[in-house]
Amino acid sequence: MMDPAGNLRNDIEAALLRHNLTAWQRTFLTDIRALLERSDGQVRLSDKQWQKIFEILGRQNNVIALPPAVGSSYRYRPAATKSFRPHFGRAGRRLGWRLRNLAVGFLVVAAVAVGQQAFEFGRGQFQSAPVTMLASKDFTVTDGDTVHVVGEAAGTRLVGFNTPEKFSPECEYERQQGERASARLRELVPMALPG
Repeated sequence: MMDPAGNLRNDIEAALLRHNLTAWQRTFLTDIRALLERSDGQVRLSDKQWQKIFEILGRQNNVIALPPAVGSSYRYRPAATKSFRPHFGRAGRRLGWRLRNLAVGFLVVAAVAVGQQAFEFGRGQFQSAPVTMLASKDFTVTDGDTVHVVGEAAGTRLVGFNTPEKFSPECEYERQQGERASARLRELVPMALPG
């Protein structure tokens, strides 16, 4: 009875006794021999692994050690592990990938919904407060998106607005546009105050 795995192990043993192998070749053959011994010759090797094995053994085709039909029928049977997770192969990996993407999608939608609710809540909380505060106090416009209420320590920046800078502009045009935005805000704030 022919034992292709045994023949291959014998050929690898003989090759490992040679002195002309590189360190990489010696390590590679040692690893393949260990795989064959652990699996009792039932390991499944890739085409590239077979190609390297026969290249190192000095054979361009694998007729002597293993016929192609026998080599492709080897199956690797992993040793029992402590993990009880079932192995579903390619279909299981695809299913896992889809479930993971679905979970990420749900998380993104939930985060957007929570953010929108927080924004709506915040807008409802602060809509009337600045108007009543400004109704009783004087104010100055610092720039096109900041109002300073007299008596307060810091200015109040308008949410959702970003106007050109007039104090540290990058060019003269930006400074002019910043002045224009400030003038327009000075016109709008009194209109928003209750009469």
